[in-house]
Amino acid sequence: MVLPPETKLTYSSEFSSVRPTVFAFDESIIEGLKSKQVYVKSDSNGVCYLCDTNQTYRIRQIENSNSQLLVLQDDNFSSIRTQCTGIVNVDVVYTESLPDHEIRSFFDKYPKLPNILTRIEFESIWSHAKLVNHLQSRDWYCIREGEWSMISPNDYYNMQGGILNTCAIVGLSSTTPYTYNSEDIWMGLNEILASEGSAEEVNLSMVQYLLSRFSADDDTSYKNKSETEWPLNITISVEKVVTFRGRQLLHVRFGSSGVNSNRTPMNIEKYIADLRDVLVTTVGVDPELIESDGRIRELLPAIFKDHAVVDDGLIFPLDSSALPLELDARISELFKIKQKWTKVELESFVVPILAPGTKPESLLIKNCRLDQDEDGKMYYSSKF
Repeated sequence: MVLPPETKLTYSSEFSSVRPTVFAFDESIIEGLKSKQVYVKSDSNGVCYLCDTNQTYRIRQIENSNSQLLVLQDDNFSSIRTQCTGIVNVDVVYTESLPDHEIRSFFDKYPKLPNILTRIEFESIWSHAKLVNHLQSRDWYCIREGEWSMISPNDYYNMQGGILNTCAIVGLSSTTPYTYNSEDIWMGLNEILASEGSAEEVNLSMVQYLLSRFSADDDTSYKNKSETEWPLNITISVEKVVTFRGRQLLHVRFGSSGVNSNRTPMNIEKYIADLRDVLVTTVGVDPELIESDGRIRELLPAIFKDHAVVDDGLIFPLDSSALPLELDARISELFKIKQKWTKVELESFVVPILAPGTKPESLLIKNCRLDQDEDGKMYYSSKF
C-alpha cells in the first residue's frame, strides 16, 4: 500500500510525547524528498517502509534493530506509531531479486488492468526500478500492446515445449547454426495446435517472444521483451535449450514450489535418466552430450540454480525468490530443507540480501557452525 500524496501524515501522541525523534536519512533520500519522489509504504502486515524510485528502505529504531514502525490510518490522517522514542534509522532493503510469487499475484488479481506496473508500485513496497528489473529478468513477463503482461509458469513451460517440438518439425531457416524462421515456426505451431483440437491460435509476436527465450543471454533477441520489432530469423542457444528441458522436468515434478515444499523429492539418477530421454527428441542437442554421463552432470548446477537443491542423491524443490528477505528467517528456511550445506552453497543464498562488501561468514556464524568434513570441504550446520 502506498499512502497517496494528499494524505496527511502525522506523528502519533505516543511517538512524540517524550522527546523529538531524529530520522537518520541517506543523502539520496533527502534529494528524493525535495523532488517529491519518496513515499511511505506499508506491507500487508502494516509494517512501514520508505520507498523512492530506486530503493526500498526499512524504518527501524536504532535502540532495537528488530522493531518496526506501523502505519495506522483513520478517515483523515495516517500516523507512524511506536512505543519507543529516539533515533529512527532508514536502511536499504538489499535483495537481488524480488519475491516472484508476490509479483505474479498482482497479475492474477488484475488480469486485464491497464498500466499494471503502476498498480504494483502502489500496492507493494518495491520501487519502480526494482520492479522493472524483475519483470525484465523473468521469462514469463513480456510486453503486449505496450503493457506488461504475464504468461503463467504452467503455460510458459507448455508453450515452450511446443515451440521446441515445432522447431524439430519445421527445421532450420538457413545454413546458420540453430537459426529458425519465426514465421515458419508460428504457422507450424498453430497447425499442430489445430490438429490437437485447440480453437485458439498463438499470435506471431508471442511465438517470436517465446522463441527468443532460447537465445543466448547477450543476444539482442533475448534482451527484447517485445518492446521492439522482432527479426524474422531468431538464433537459439543449445545450452539454453538443455537448461529449459531440465527445468521443465523439475516443473512437471514439483510444480510452482514454495520455499520448503512438502512434495516428495526426486532421485537424481532417475532425473538424469528422464532428462536423457527428453533430450533424445529435442532439437539441436548433440547425441554425444546425451550419451556422456559426465557432461550431463556438469550441466546440473546450472539447471538447478534457483530451482532445486541436491542432498544425499535426492533433488528437493527450492524457489530461491520465495526465501525470506530477513537473514535469520532465510537461514531457518534453508536448514528445513537440508541439515548441512557446503560453505559456498549456503553463502550463495545469503549474499543476495547483504549489503555490498559484507562477508557472509561473519553474519552466518551467529546461527551456524562451520566445520570441515572428511572430504576436505567446509560445511555449515545449524546451531539450533
